[in-house]
This record gives sequence, C-alpha cells and structure tokens, in this order.
Amino acid sequence: MPISPMRRSRRYRPFGRGQALLETALSIPMLLALVWGVLGFGRLYAAQLAILNASREGARLGALGQSASRIEQTVLENLADMNLALISQVAVHGAGGKTGEQVQVLITTPIANPVAMPGLPERVSLLATCTMRIE
Repeated sequence: MPISPMRRSRRYRPFGRGQALLETALSIPMLLALVWGVLGFGRLYAAQLAILNASREGARLGALGQSASRIEQTVLENLADMNLALISQVAVHGAGGKTGEQVQVLITTPIANPVAMPGLPERVSLLATCTMRIE
C-alpha cells in the first residue's frame, strides 16, 4: 500500500526541524552588516560630493575676482548644508590675481568613519580641490 503524501511529509519532518531557523540566524547578521556598510559608504560618498561641489563654487568665485575671505565664506556656507562647515579646513591660493592666473580652492574634512570595524581607521580625511583660471 503506498504512503500518502500527508504521512510522508510527517515522517520526514523531524529531520528538517530548525534548519530554516539556523539559516536565518546565520544570514541576517551578514545581511545587516552589508546594509550597514553600504549606508556608511554612501554617507562618505555624499560628503565627498558636497566638499567637491563647495570647492568648485569657491573656485568659480575666485575666477570672477572675489577675495579670499569671500571665497572661504561661500565655501563654508555650502558645507553647512551637510553639517561639515565646523570641521572643514579651507585654503585659497591665488585669489585676487591678474587675468589668466589660476585660483585654487583646497578643502580638507576629517569625518568619523561610519563603518567602524576592526582594522579600519576611526577617521577618514576627505580632500577636494578645484583650480580655475581668473577671468
């Protein structure tokens, strides 16, 4: 007499108990670590884009003949949107020069590493520079 599907599933069920729970318990921490890493590196990338844009804005002002203090102020205003103005260092070279000379804006921003893992540094220093010719 053949075994019905109901009886067969009951007969083999005890051997698979806990397998799904074990697989879930092993995979969820890895999945969460992956998501945490992606979000952390996304935050670093967004900060890098913000300081790159701020350096470009400052260099553009320098190319239009603005003073170094005005350039620094504008760069820090742009960085304030990402809460990076207080920790950033801005250096302006060549502002107020003659037509055809170059103005350079250099921004250095130390950021706490959002993916704090053993072997990785606590702080990451982001750097952006932009150079334009004075018009």
